[in-house]
Amino acid sequence: MNLMAIFDDIGKQLSSAAKTIGKKTNDISEIRRLNTKKQSIRRQMESAYTQIGKAYYATASASTHGEADRLCDQIETMLAEIAELDRKIDKVKNQRRCPECSSVQPRESKFCSNCGAKLPDLPQPEPEPEPDTEEADKSDELREEVDVEIDWPMPDESADDDEYDKDGEDEEESDK
Repeated sequence: MNLMAIFDDIGKQLSSAAKTIGKKTNDISEIRRLNTKKQSIRRQMESAYTQIGKAYYATASASTHGEADRLCDQIETMLAEIAELDRKIDKVKNQRRCPECSSVQPRESKFCSNCGAKLPDLPQPEPEPEPDTEEADKSDELREEVDVEIDWPMPDESADDDEYDKDGEDEEESDK
């Protein structure tokens, strides 16, 4: 084979490989697009399930259905617990929630960055009361009264260890 034929053959192989790579890339892109569409449909289904549940909950909580009433009460209790946990988390994170859209906002914000609603004014923290001087004086007096040094008699180090049995009692007492 001559050199030109070798280069033609390599060129054909590279062209074939490029076409194969292009097709695989298109296939991967199409699969990704289809999977994204499937995920979108699944999210819409979850939303529909949630709406069905909320509609049923609204209907069931307005009427008397025994078990449904109990479950509705249970949901109300859980929602209150979640709201309280959210308040505690917000306090730790120094943030708050918009009363209109429930989005998380920095504590010092005046308006919601999500929906633009005016956020309610924050309550002013109550100053810690100063300790009553009379109570502080009593506390100091009690500390002084309690601060007593006790001089316990130390056992004689030269005492014979055989006087005590394994339980720490005198042998004489255990004989009785």
